[in-house]
Amino acid sequence: MKVGLFLWFLLLPFLGWSQNFQAIIYDINDGLPSNNCFTIFEDSKGFIWTGTNTGVSRFNGSDFQNFELKDGLLAYSVYQIHEDTKGRIWFLTDTGKPCFFLKGTIYNENNTPFLAKMASSSYLYGFLEDSNGQIWIGSQADGFKILKPDNSVIDGRSISPKTEFDRALHFFENGNNEVLCISESSVLSYQKNNLKLNWEAKVFTDASTVIRTAKINKNRLLIQNQSERIVFDIALSKVIQRTPESRMHDVLVLKDKIAPHILIGRRNGLYQFQEGIETLISKFPELENKSISGIIKDRNGNWWFSTLKFGIIRYTDLPFLYHREEQGLHARETFESGTILNLYYDGHVRIENNPNFKPKSFQYSVPNISPKYAIELSPKSYIAFNQNYLTLLEPNKAIRRSFATKSILYDKPNNRFFLGFSRGLQVIDKDFFIETLRNNKTPNYERILGNQVIQHHYTNTINKINDKFYIGTREGLYIYNEDSSFTSFNHPLINSSNISEVFDWRENSLLLATYGNGLLFFNTKTKKVKRLNTSDGLESNFLQHAIIDRDSIIWLVTKTGVSSVKNPFQENQSILNFDKHDGLDKTISYIYEYQGQIFLNNLNGQFITNNQSINNFRQRKPIIRQAESKIDNALSLLVNTPYKFRFETISYEFGDGLKTFYSWQSTSKKASWVAFENEIEVNSAIREDYQLLVKAVSKEKIVSDVIKIAI
Repeated sequence: MKVGLFLWFLLLPFLGWSQNFQAIIYDINDGLPSNNCFTIFEDSKGFIWTGTNTGVSRFNGSDFQNFELKDGLLAYSVYQIHEDTKGRIWFLTDTGKPCFFLKGTIYNENNTPFLAKMASSSYLYGFLEDSNGQIWIGSQADGFKILKPDNSVIDGRSISPKTEFDRALHFFENGNNEVLCISESSVLSYQKNNLKLNWEAKVFTDASTVIRTAKINKNRLLIQNQSERIVFDIALSKVIQRTPESRMHDVLVLKDKIAPHILIGRRNGLYQFQEGIETLISKFPELENKSISGIIKDRNGNWWFSTLKFGIIRYTDLPFLYHREEQGLHARETFESGTILNLYYDGHVRIENNPNFKPKSFQYSVPNISPKYAIELSPKSYIAFNQNYLTLLEPNKAIRRSFATKSILYDKPNNRFFLGFSRGLQVIDKDFFIETLRNNKTPNYERILGNQVIQHHYTNTINKINDKFYIGTREGLYIYNEDSSFTSFNHPLINSSNISEVFDWRENSLLLATYGNGLLFFNTKTKKVKRLNTSDGLESNFLQHAIIDRDSIIWLVTKTGVSSVKNPFQENQSILNFDKHDGLDKTISYIYEYQGQIFLNNLNGQFITNNQSINNFRQRKPIIRQAESKIDNALSLLVNTPYKFRFETISYEFGDGLKTFYSWQSTSKKASWVAFENEIEVNSAIREDYQLLVKAVSKEKIVSDVIKIAI
C-alpha cells in the first residue's frame, strides 16, 4: 500500500457543525515522535493512540508516551491500532509481525509464541474480533490468520483451499454466525462457529488493493479500491452500484440512527460527498491541503484527525469562539456618551456610536506600536495613547505627537491628567496639556502639580479608588496625596512586587496583579496581605493584565495564557487556566468585558467566551488507575517485602498538567500526601488495616477519586 495518498470515507450523521469547533494541533513540539501519523485510535480507557513512522504514541490528555523498537515494537511504522475485549492494544505494521500492548508491556513474537504463528511475510491489514472472541488479522499477500481464545492459530488458507484471497484486507461480522472477508477481488462469507466458507462473490474485475470498506447499514457495504467504488448488497451477494474512482485510500463509518452523511478525507482536506458531488468543508480550514489518514470521535465529542506531515489535529467544542476579524485589537474604551474607541496594533482606530466622525475607521498612529488607553474630552474630542505617541482625535483631524507614556488616568473632577513614565509620575493640568498638544509645544513642567517623589520608579498603572490615587510601580504600591506627597506601604511583599494592575476588591480591600508574585489581596484596614500563586492553582505568577467582570470573576492575562479566579480564599474557590489546549495561545495581549462576555485579543484575532461552555468547563475529574500489578490480592503480599505499584492518569480536559500523590492510612492514623511520578515502592505491613492511597490532581486543584490498596 502506498501511504502518500489517502481517502477517508466517513458516513456520519449530522455532526453538529454549528458547534464551536476549534482546532488544536499536536506535533513533535508537543511530544509526538513524528509528524507523519498513519492512524488514530481511542481505547476503552480513554487514551488516544497514534501510529507513526517512528513508533506509536499514547496521549493521556496531558502528555505523550512514546513506544519504539527498544520498547518491544517490531517495526517503526504502525498503520493500524485496535483493541480486543481483553484490553490488548494491537499494532499492525508493514513487517507482518503483530504485537500488542497490555499493562505497560509490549508483547511480540519474542516473548509470546502464538504471535509468531500469527505473523505474515507481508503488510498486515484487516482486524476483527468476532463475538466468539476469535481475532481475525488479514495481510496483503498471505491471506488471514485466526487467533482462537485458547491461543491456537488457524491459517485461513486451510479453510479456503480453492479460493484465491491472498489479500485479505477487511473483515465484518454480519449476523450471529457470519464473518465477511474483503479480498482483492471478492467478498467471502465464513461461518464463524465452524470457520467454513459459505460463499464467495466476485466484485472487482480488475484485482487491485482494496483501500478501505465501510458498512453503510445492516445489508450494505461500501468498498473502495484503487480504481472503483462499489456498493455491495450482502443479502443479495452482489454489487448494486459501481462508480469509477481515482486512486484513493481509507474508509470509516460511524453509525447513527439518523441518515448518514459521507465525508471524504483527501490529501488536500475534508470533503462532503452527496449524490456523486464532493464539496470542500470550509468549516475546518486547518485540514485544508493536509493528507488525512484517520479520524475518530472520542467519548467526549472531540474529533481527532491524523495527518501525514502535520501531526494530529483535534477539534473540540471549546469555551472560546475565535474571530479573525479583530486582528490586533489592543485597547477598547467605552465612554459615558456611548462612543466606543477600538485601537489596533497596526495604528488605526475604529469609532462606534458617534455620528460626528466620518469615516469611522482611519489611521491615527504609526503601526506596530501597542495602544494603551483613550480619553473622552467631549463627544467631538478624544485622546488616544500608545507606547510612543499620543493623538488628539477630532472630526476630520488627527494631531499626533511623540509622547512615551506607560500609564494614564484622566481625573475629570479636578481637570488634570496623571501620566506614568518609565522614570516616574507627572500630574498635569488638562487644559495646559491640550494647549501644548495643539500647538506642538514642549510642556512646561513647572506647571506640573506636585513633586516627583517617585521619579525613578517605572509607573505601570494608575487607578482612583475611593477618592485615593493608587500608583502601581515596578518597586511596589504608592498613594498620591492631595498635598502632592506620596505614601508607600510598609509591607515587604508589596514593596518587592512589580505591580501591573490595581483594583477595588470588596470592602476595605485592594486587588493587586503582579508580575512575578501572582495575585495579592491587600486589606487596607488590617494591612494584611493574602496571595494566590502557582501553588494555589494559577498557571503563572507573571500577570500582565487583569479585569474583574460583572460576576466578580477575576480574569488574568499571564505569561503563559489566561486564568480566571472565582471566589478567592473561600471554600468554593475556583481557578481555571486556559492555554493552547483550550484554543488560546500564550500571546494574548489584551482582555475586556462587553455585555457579559470576555474578549481576549492578540495579533491573530479575537477569542470570545462561550459562556455555556465556560460554566461547564473542567468539571470532570481526572482519572488515576493502577497500571500494572502482579499482585492478585492483599493476601499475596509478604510482610516487609518491597513491591512496586505503577499508575497511569487520564485528563479528559486535555492539558490539565496532572500531578500524582500518595499517602497511607490505618484505622488510627493517616500520613500526609507526597508527590510521585508513575511508580511507588512500598513494603507490606504487618497490620491488616494499612492502606496505600493514591490520587491525581489537576492544575486547577480538581481531584480524582482516591485509589485505596491494602498493603
